[in-house]
Amino acid sequence: MGRRRVEIKKIEDKARRQTTFTKRRDGLFKKTGELCNLCGTEAAVITFSNAGNTFAFGNPSVDSVLDRYLSMTSSSSRASVDGGEVAAAERVREREEKLAEALARLEVEKKRGEAIDEALSMLKLNEDVVGDSKVTVSEEMGEIGSAVEMAQLEAEKKHDEIVDEMLAMLNAKAEASRLKEVEQEVGKDVDEETTELQIGNKSQRGDR
Repeated sequence: MGRRRVEIKKIEDKARRQTTFTKRRDGLFKKTGELCNLCGTEAAVITFSNAGNTFAFGNPSVDSVLDRYLSMTSSSSRASVDGGEVAAAERVREREEKLAEALARLEVEKKRGEAIDEALSMLKLNEDVVGDSKVTVSEEMGEIGSAVEMAQLEAEKKHDEIVDEMLAMLNAKAEASRLKEVEQEVGKDVDEETTELQIGNKSQRGDR
């Protein structure tokens, strides 16, 4: 009789899931090592447990295999990805610089308003002079208020743009990580299917 086929779905029981992970991980590493020895290949396997622990196997080493893979990746693809990240970082830097400039202008306007207030408090003129001064100062304060309000709005706008840019970058990285996990899961399923078929074939030959 052949080995009973295991239904491939997530194991709900945490203890059984951890036990299965350990066994399958060791089996995966063993098969990878056998592949390297039999065929003279280089390979690397990296997996993460539910607890967040990292396990890796590589021949001759994980680092050397990853370095080789990255060096063989299409230069155009790397240029596209790297160029996109550089461009995004440059846009963030420009937004930060503009935000800093807006905040600096806002600070200058605030200090100007404080200086005007201090000057007004020191004036000791007669009623007519004070009245005329109030008209002039009122106009100037209105201009200052408008400038301060515009600077605040610009600073808030730049801040929102920077936040949106950073969120977009984080989402892109999260999507890349998710795709990598899917690829690893698919590779794991294929290896499990291959292993089970090999065992089933051996069992059938033994029965014969």
